[in-house]
Amino acid sequence: MDQILTSMVAHMVQTPTPPVADCSLTTLNTTNTSSDSSVQNMQRSISVNNQNLMYTKPQSSSLTTLNSTDTGYESSKANISCPSEKYFTIDGRNLGSKHVSQKSLQDKKLLHGVKQFNLDAKNGLEYLSKSGILNKTSAKEVALFLFREGRLSKKQIGVFIGGHHDFNQQVLSEIVMLHEFTHLILVQALRQFLWSFRLPGEAMQIDRIMEAFAKHYCLQNPNLFEETDTCYLLSFSIIMLNTALHNVNVKKKITCEQFVAQNRGINSGKDLPRDIVELIYKNIKEEPFKIPDETYDDLMYTFFSPEKEGWLLKQGGSWKNWKRRWFLLSDRCLYYFQHTAENVPKGIIPLEMSRFV
Repeated sequence: MDQILTSMVAHMVQTPTPPVADCSLTTLNTTNTSSDSSVQNMQRSISVNNQNLMYTKPQSSSLTTLNSTDTGYESSKANISCPSEKYFTIDGRNLGSKHVSQKSLQDKKLLHGVKQFNLDAKNGLEYLSKSGILNKTSAKEVALFLFREGRLSKKQIGVFIGGHHDFNQQVLSEIVMLHEFTHLILVQALRQFLWSFRLPGEAMQIDRIMEAFAKHYCLQNPNLFEETDTCYLLSFSIIMLNTALHNVNVKKKITCEQFVAQNRGINSGKDLPRDIVELIYKNIKEEPFKIPDETYDDLMYTFFSPEKEGWLLKQGGSWKNWKRRWFLLSDRCLYYFQHTAENVPKGIIPLEMSRFV
């Protein structure tokens, strides 16, 4: 009988049983047994083993534990954890819309700054600096902006870099250094340089610009001329030749002999090779310099279909008196004119950062 009971207990240890509500076994059929004491011993043995086979309740709701003795797997493979940390996702659409909105606002500020510059270079740079687009006190930043921004008035660029103030001349030097003239003949270098702006009309402005050009050209093409002044004088002469040959108001055109005579002795008292001077004359006669077209005004595109237009009273800046001006509203910007027939406004008032009361 004892052997039978021992075999039954061993079998129950090998085969896991499902959880039960009661941890003790109280009923057992003992019809085939002959000893009450043996039955009691068997009950106690079964109760102990049954308790050992029970699944334990997990201590944490975030961690579920499987008893490795029941599954037969190693403990490192039997533990399955569910992390309780919460992860938050960011909607990329919201980020994208904010980025687009900020970029759109910056583009509008840039456009207003370009329009301001095309009316008045100083006011335009002041607005662009306040808008955080550039630093108006940095000659390098201003030069890079003037060199790369294609919507700027070439005429205004020429007037600005030809100015007599120290900062204007610093910007001029920085703009010239942005050009690459290495291994270019002088006429080709001039064509490239004069396309980036419109040469101003005053002789002193032209003089400053051509002097800066000559220094940079000789720096990138050393030993081509005896001195920098030779390059400067010849460059100035080429510009005058272009005007004399292609200006409709000049009735008597200059000849090749006259051009050669004008440039004698400019190379440190010596003459330049005649074939080079004649080649320059032929080049300019066959192909004049291309001057940036300023017959259009990008502001005119704004005036074709304004949102509002009409007469308003405006207080003067210097004299605090009120004057009647014709106003146009377009793209959150006010333009005012003295008369309705004017094409270029007297001023521009950006409304992007304005408060209305």
